[in-house]
Amino acid sequence: MAIPFLTNTSFSAAVTVASTLTVSGDVTMTQTSGNNVLTIDSSGGGNPVIYLKDQTRTWGQFVAGGDLYFKNETINVTTLLLSGSNATFAGNATAPNLIATTA
Repeated sequence: MAIPFLTNTSFSAAVTVASTLTVSGDVTMTQTSGNNVLTIDSSGGGNPVIYLKDQTRTWGQFVAGGDLYFKNETINVTTLLLSGSNATFAGNATAPNLIATTA
């Protein structure tokens, strides 16, 4: 399906991209009812990955083996790993003004 050139246009459709989709500008999801849902389904193979970049660093968020990773891709360090009910941090986890209580 070819999508015509759109400028400041809204449309509602199911779009399937077989290769790479590049969007220049912002993508806005506006909730009209229920939840806004963005699904990256990699059940056919590979891992779903989202990259966030600025001028100095690239961060990756991805799922592998059922675990959720937050990785500093610039220096190749997994800074946070969520696995089951556990969280693993690379480096220190700080909590300023933490008040510890006992039950």
